Amino acid sequence: MLIGGDAPLSSWERLDDQQRPADVIRTPHHGGALLPHGQDWRSFADLYDAVEADTAVTSVGTNNRHNHPVPAHLWAMRREGSCRVLCTQLTGRCDSEPVAMREDAVRRASGVEYPYRHRAEAGHPEKRPAAEVPCAGTVVVSIDSAGRVDVLPEVGGWHDREQLADVEAALCRVELPSAKRPSTTVVSSETPFN
Repeated sequence: MLIGGDAPLSSWERLDDQQRPADVIRTPHHGGALLPHGQDWRSFADLYDAVEADTAVTSVGTNNRHNHPVPAHLWAMRREGSCRVLCTQLTGRCDSEPVAMREDAVRRASGVEYPYRHRAEAGHPEKRPAAEVPCAGTVVVSIDSAGRVDVLPEVGGWHDREQLADVEAALCRVELPSAKRPSTTVVSSETPFN
């Protein structure tokens, strides 16, 4: 598993071919802009093609003001459907009223989600905003002694069957004609770093 953090493309590019491939990647910068500065890599697609992960996890808030994950990141991480994408929270870009789905989403996610993540502390409602809505919720990655990787929520489980069934336009599932896909250029001089 690779944990993306906020490393620029140049950092990823410096990893050698033995270090880079992974079964799971936690997307860098919550699926937002990355500093380029790579010698050869110029796009999110360069990163995801090199890692070749089967699962990409994006840690994102329901009401994040940067609209993460950005479309270019999302399309690149999906790698034409060969990579499963999981977001920790449901966003307004997936459903017009995510907070209306909150009660059912918290119940469904309880298999892997820490229950306190979406509940305000008694007397301190500002500590855990009631507007957070889990999608995949807490994603658990286990690696056994033989190197086998297990990801929860599992493929075909509650997240795929129930959670996404109620979502209007889950970003992880929406298909666009290839001609309309967003540019995967990481950043230009006019692009703000979100």
